[in-house]
Amino acid sequence: MDPSDAIVIIGDPALQGLCDLASQSVADKSEANTWDDFYKTSNPERSENTGEDGSIAEPFGQVVVINSKAAGDYAEYGAQSIGEYFGYLIVHGTGHNARINHQNVDNYFELYFPSTSIMADGQTVYNAVNKVITLASSLENKNYEKLSDFVNSPNNLDFQEQYKKKFNDQTSSDNYLINKIKSQPGYQEPCGQSTMTEVQN
Repeated sequence: MDPSDAIVIIGDPALQGLCDLASQSVADKSEANTWDDFYKTSNPERSENTGEDGSIAEPFGQVVVINSKAAGDYAEYGAQSIGEYFGYLIVHGTGHNARINHQNVDNYFELYFPSTSIMADGQTVYNAVNKVITLASSLENKNYEKLSDFVNSPNNLDFQEQYKKKFNDQTSSDNYLINKIKSQPGYQEPCGQSTMTEVQN
């Protein structure tokens, strides 16, 4: 993967191969041995965020993992379907790949992200949807009653530039078939082909 890529892994935590794939795909190899612990929790999503300490770390994160068993509680988070919930988790997780933290957490680029955005933490979304009143409850999300309110929030526009830094403005390409062929046993790059382009003045 190049720095503008990300991989989303969705599956049952009992499948060890998912942990292995996450470990192999992280940009920050020092985090590679921590993914097994994620699958021992009930958390529906974990994403690689290389800016969690508030630093301008390189490279960007590359992995989003969704625990399909934990995500079965999608209705509790105001989603109309599990597909809607997965879509939210993917966009939220790739936000972390772009080094965007939850609301009210230090974000290294010094932008304040309100609790009415797609980067609100799961507890905030749950509390808003279920009208749970806590000391940390904010008046700003009192009218947010379903997950789509967070997904469609105008506050999400604040993230656009940071997403562009991670994923760039280029049209995405589907390399699945190419990578599938290259992963076959015995595959060899065609001989006599150069990846270099000669530039003439």
